Amino acid sequence: MTAEQPALDRQFDDPIYRRPYRASPTRLLTYLDCPRRYRFAYLDRPTPTKAPPRAHTLVGVVVHNVLRDFWDLAPGQRTPDAVARGLAAAWSDTGFRDAAHSATWRARVTQEVIEYLRGIDRGTQPRGVERSVSLPVGRALLIGRIDRIDDRDGELVIVDYKTSRKPIDDTAARVSSRWRSTRPQPVGCSGLVA
Repeated sequence: MTAEQPALDRQFDDPIYRRPYRASPTRLLTYLDCPRRYRFAYLDRPTPTKAPPRAHTLVGVVVHNVLRDFWDLAPGQRTPDAVARGLAAAWSDTGFRDAAHSATWRARVTQEVIEYLRGIDRGTQPRGVERSVSLPVGRALLIGRIDRIDDRDGELVIVDYKTSRKPIDDTAARVSSRWRSTRPQPVGCSGLVA
């Protein structure tokens, strides 16, 4: 060890050189579910080859992207036809059993998104769409994405799109470890069922 080594060690103990641990809900849940899988996915290098996309993943990504693009349209263009065109353009058969299975799901998802949008005020522009957020907590930085932020009668509401077979209700949002990890207090949520 050289005389310069302790000075170098002290330099890297300086807070300016410490990068905070970036913790997302997905990373935290992966660790809680299986610490070994977390290690393989986030710590080991090179990272393992990712598995090909699955149908349920494609559905979630496409719905999020179509809804993000939907809010970029002028209010008069936010129509069911615009949703159907957006879903058709973004859709892929990847992960589905065959083309017929994919087409069945595309029709189902299109109808679900259209029904969801009929139940909300499409003329009011959200305060935010697809926003990255972070919160420093000690030496960690909690990070995430917010799908949409609405202003409803002077109250900001976080909207998290969910594409699952079961709708997420307020009770599930309060008791779920995933929701607790991402929301310190219960927040109203909206969901999509696909």
